[in-house]
Amino acid sequence: MAAILGLDEEGVRQGCAEALGEVQAVNFNAPGQVVIAGEKQAVDRATIQLCKSRGATRANAAAVRRAFSFGADEVRRRAAERTISRGSRLPRRGSP
Repeated sequence: MAAILGLDEEGVRQGCAEALGEVQAVNFNAPGQVVIAGEKQAVDRATIQLCKSRGATRANAAAVRRAFSFGADEVRRRAAERTISRGSRLPRRGSP
């Protein structure tokens, strides 16, 4: 997750769309203050793109274990589909 400051909602959404990966605007705290979340590499790319090319005044990365405001269920579903398509079995919760 990262907080983007000094950029409007549309600018943040465009930067996320260009980041090539799972990243999206998830929280609109105030005008000019938007939180983005997603895969770490995609958030990093979006943050760099937002700061450099769109004129964001600041971008603060947030150290979080899980980005609950992000559509994480969708990301996990896609990862599971990739695993299954390779013929691997998914571990059961609580199994070694």
